[in-house]
Amino acid sequence: MSIEAETKARKEALDVVLDELSPERLDVIRQFAEFLSRQVQQAQPVVIAAEAGAPYLYPSVATPVAVMQTLSGVLAEGYDGDAVADTDATPPTDSSANQAA
Repeated sequence: MSIEAETKARKEALDVVLDELSPERLDVIRQFAEFLSRQVQQAQPVVIAAEAGAPYLYPSVATPVAVMQTLSGVLAEGYDGDAVADTDATPPTDSSANQAA
């Protein structure tokens, strides 16, 4: 099957599905198609990933390494440790519990 024939067959199959969707859902599909189009223009690959046991394949866009490196530095140093111990809260003591009663 030629590329043109395969593309036409896939578009026809997609048309069948699209005919069953509400206008709101069609807007979501249009936005996703525009997103994929931008990714092609930026020469970013689209990777199809399947979850174990899932009946569908979920398209995702590979994130460039530079973006991941930028995101990894969002939080400053010093965010490791025990968050509860680092708060000003102190657990109630027996004497403070008796005073409240």
